[in-house]
Amino acid sequence: MLSVGVALLLLVVGCSAGGGTPDGASSQGSRPGSGAAPGGQDPVAKTKPSPRPTAPDYTLRPSRFPTDSAGALRMARRIALEPRKFGPDFTRGEPFEDDPRRWAVLDSRCVWQRAALPPRVLTSLAQHSVLPAQGGKGAVEVVSVISVHRDVDSADQELATTLEEVLRCPKQQLSADEEVTGLISASNPWGKRGQRTADDQVWEMGTYTNHGTGDSTPYLWGTSRLGTVTTSVTILGGKGFASGVLEKMMAVASSELGANVKRELA
Repeated sequence: MLSVGVALLLLVVGCSAGGGTPDGASSQGSRPGSGAAPGGQDPVAKTKPSPRPTAPDYTLRPSRFPTDSAGALRMARRIALEPRKFGPDFTRGEPFEDDPRRWAVLDSRCVWQRAALPPRVLTSLAQHSVLPAQGGKGAVEVVSVISVHRDVDSADQELATTLEEVLRCPKQQLSADEEVTGLISASNPWGKRGQRTADDQVWEMGTYTNHGTGDSTPYLWGTSRLGTVTTSVTILGGKGFASGVLEKMMAVASSELGANVKRELA
């Protein structure tokens, strides 16, 4: 599973860096057969490294942060993605949405439960999209969650808690028949490891096992924070799919959710 995690992190870093050439590299080499520049100097050697950004290229306006649950839920629905955004054959799961007045909490036994939102969380919209099993490949479930907090500190604490939970519970029970094991996590605040798309990001990788079907597949989960809003995407299942395909689902969905948050808050 470590190779899946490394590949995912590299993919995220590549997307958040904005593509192009690495910092310090030239996008233009010598022309074929041209050799060195006049005077014997290599034009690449004269190229100065591009300066690294020191601040985000996006600006969030606190005046646009929701202050009540009704407004937060309306905004979360505008941010949310329809199933087809994950792929043309995805459909709504049953149920499609969980109660936005509750969210998932990892209890002392490392079992996930639904609980009432704490006072500093205005809403938490969880939606389930499913790619049915077909062509000899297993079903894929994508769970996306948009949570809107009253303040930045509360949103930041959500990500900090996530990192602590992996250390406390490297094996977690999702339901009576489902569990994730071998969990590892990584934190990417803005500016670290090339991450320049969100204020903060946390990623988890491990193995998802469904004891009802007997399948074990890669488990991928990622969350991003922009201001008072956190967005997360979970990939479950996908027997027979190459890990790179599942990682791409994760990266594309996370990127689109982030873009939608910026549209709302910028």
